[in-house]
Amino acid sequence: MSDLPPISAIELALVDYAKETCTASRVDVRWIGVEERMLPADIDRIAWTGDACRNRPELRVSFNGSAGRTSVTVRPQLALWQSVPVAIEDIPSGTPISASQLADVPWEKLRGTPMTTGVSKRLIKAGDPLDSTVVMVPMDIERDQSVSLRVSRGSLTITAPGRTLQSARVGEKVKVINEATRVALEGTLIDSQTVELP
Repeated sequence: MSDLPPISAIELALVDYAKETCTASRVDVRWIGVEERMLPADIDRIAWTGDACRNRPELRVSFNGSAGRTSVTVRPQLALWQSVPVAIEDIPSGTPISASQLADVPWEKLRGTPMTTGVSKRLIKAGDPLDSTVVMVPMDIERDQSVSLRVSRGSLTITAPGRTLQSARVGEKVKVINEATRVALEGTLIDSQTVELP
């Protein structure tokens, strides 16, 4: 398999396995869970199985040597990193995200879905991960904005002036008030100025 000592070969195989199964950019093995005395001197095949995407996963390692196949269940201690967008500089609350860079971030610091565009929900410090816990997608329309309410039936289209009762994004349901009748309705935001009513 290689000229590496058996324990090193098994550790390298674990790093490769964890990177692939966890889509990690970096993996450090803090403790492998396999002792030298458990291994044959000549290993020609190593296979890891199990969920490696935790700090202390329970994994199974199998290896072939001249004495045959051996399998051992171990609980190695791993440190995982993922390459995600991070803030280049401090970003005040309510500020559009204008620039980011990729950096390896420890898994324990990752909370949400990585994001590269949007508006900061709170102060984000330089180097902090940009994810859905601190960045929100801006709304296409805010509460109390004027819109055109539209109802279509075949070739007939009726419009009326309206006002939004909540913020929304294009494609989402939004509550509005018909300014002519003062009746509250719900429709779908078609663009930043139009709400389609059922």
